[in-house]
Amino acid sequence: MSDDPRTVIGNGLKMVGEAFLPGGGLILNGDVGTGLLHTAVGFAALAFLGPVAGPITRLLVSANSFSRSISDRNVWQVGGSSPPAESTPARGRPASS
Repeated sequence: MSDDPRTVIGNGLKMVGEAFLPGGGLILNGDVGTGLLHTAVGFAALAFLGPVAGPITRLLVSANSFSRSISDRNVWQVGGSSPPAESTPARGRPASS
């Protein structure tokens, strides 16, 4: 992750954009199609899921959009990710060829 001031300011603007428009971070990145899809899902959640689930779902959609705009990964792919394990044989077993 870069600590370049332009990157930090850009990410801050994306976060502010997400507060007003789900998908705003992706739209600012130039990924307009995916950004508009996040916008539609976010507003549909507010309209159809009621006063509790709607805002929670909209928040999750905005979090996913922000995550995709800064790391190109969905929010469920970011947490707890580790590098792929090397393919080594289990201890005590001979390697098969």
